[in-house]
Amino acid sequence: LASEARARVPGINLTTDIIVGFPGETDTEWRQTLDFVDSIGFGQVHTFAYSPRPGTKAASLPDQVPAEIKKARSQEMQDLARRMTAETLARYLGQRTNILMEGHRGRDPDGDKFGYTPHYLPVRLASGSAMDFTNRLIQGELEAIHPDGKHLLVTTWS
Repeated sequence: LASEARARVPGINLTTDIIVGFPGETDTEWRQTLDFVDSIGFGQVHTFAYSPRPGTKAASLPDQVPAEIKKARSQEMQDLARRMTAETLARYLGQRTNILMEGHRGRDPDGDKFGYTPHYLPVRLASGSAMDFTNRLIQGELEAIHPDGKHLLVTTWS
């Protein structure tokens, strides 16, 4: 399905959420999950460790995964996710695209503004502009990967 989506929608950015350490998750299944996620090449992966909720069926299932294993698996998935995000962002460098601006980071209204491309790639505009871009569509060239490794950086826009 991922290959077909990529063939039909050039530049598509596939994202996912992964629960790590669901009861009964074996080492073999964990390796299969890592291999599968790597083979898809997700642009972003949101990872969180399973935590039992009282009264749910899963909380009473056998073979609960120990916390230290969930922590190690979460770290392993996050490492993979960082690599895939970097690879995805790098593929878009040099492209000019629309960016839907959503706001600014932190308390400083003159700080980095952020938004998303049509393929849901996170973008930050370099600080310095006092203009409020919230809920505006702008054009910008995706020039670099922000030092945080999670955003594309745009320094000039229209």
